[in-house]
Amino acid sequence: MKKIAIIPLVMGVAIGGLAIKLGLSTIQKAKASASVQSANVVVAVEEISATSTIEARLVKVISTPVTPLMGKDSYTKAEDIIGRVAATTIPRGAVVRGELLAPEGTPAGLTVRIPSGYRAVSVKIDEVTGVAYQLQPNSWVDVIVVMDVQNGRQKETISRILLQEVEVIAVGRTLTTGDDPEGKGKVAKSITLLVKDSDVPSLHLAQTRGKLTLAMRSPEDHLMSKAGQATESELLGRSKPVADEDEPEDAAPVAQVAPRPQPESYMVSVMGSDGQQSMVTFNGKNSTVRQSVVTRGGVAASSAPGHRGLLGATATSDSDEDSGVSSVPGFPPAPPG
Repeated sequence: MKKIAIIPLVMGVAIGGLAIKLGLSTIQKAKASASVQSANVVVAVEEISATSTIEARLVKVISTPVTPLMGKDSYTKAEDIIGRVAATTIPRGAVVRGELLAPEGTPAGLTVRIPSGYRAVSVKIDEVTGVAYQLQPNSWVDVIVVMDVQNGRQKETISRILLQEVEVIAVGRTLTTGDDPEGKGKVAKSITLLVKDSDVPSLHLAQTRGKLTLAMRSPEDHLMSKAGQATESELLGRSKPVADEDEPEDAAPVAQVAPRPQPESYMVSVMGSDGQQSMVTFNGKNSTVRQSVVTRGGVAASSAPGHRGLLGATATSDSDEDSGVSSVPGFPPAPPG
């Protein structure tokens, strides 16, 4: 009987200990929550568009627990940011931080979106070139130009990728997605692109001389296309442009005349009757035109053609003593003197 009475007593003690532990945990949590620090921060009452001026009605000050998400560049007074320009869109309820604002003194408008080394350039669009009016600020596009070029004596149409991975920073007068100052449903006739300063002349020239069209790309796609150009000849399967109408198709090709080879000199050794040796130079091995005759007494130029002889032979003769050149049978005689 005593053992049976002890069991309820033990269970009561255990339950009481558990209740005490839970009570202490609740008290500790309450103390911990009471120790959390709070701070005043400026938050956006509604979405603040990029490049727009922050007005007093767009922000308010609230008290909130201090967290790392607040950042070290948050503001505690609304007066510190009223009149500043938002560099990017600030969502409703977000803490207004310094990195979301343009530098002090920056005017509202497109200037806020143009970093150093870049330029804002507007181009005309229509339903086709503007991707069916689906372009929005912060879209990314490739710029293609179609124009006629001179290819030799022919004109040919080419299509070339002019610029790749270009950001659209404005559509008409719309600077941010969802902002439509021109009226709901009204399509824009131009867009503004953010391009490098070195690409501005090429873009202006292409817009003046040809027609620009845009190809939208994913903002996650950073690959550059290597197929940068297509020609009319390639599209139609021709290897070269069609000939001009004033040029007959059956015109004979112009013959290419090869340069005339220069004759090689050929020298003959001849012994005169006086035992003197003479050297006779001809234009070639089979030529009868003498270039010069060299004897001990000097050089006598000769260009008179004679009879074809046995060139390269060496012989002696008793004739032609005055000239110093032997009269070899069949050998062209040297001129006097």
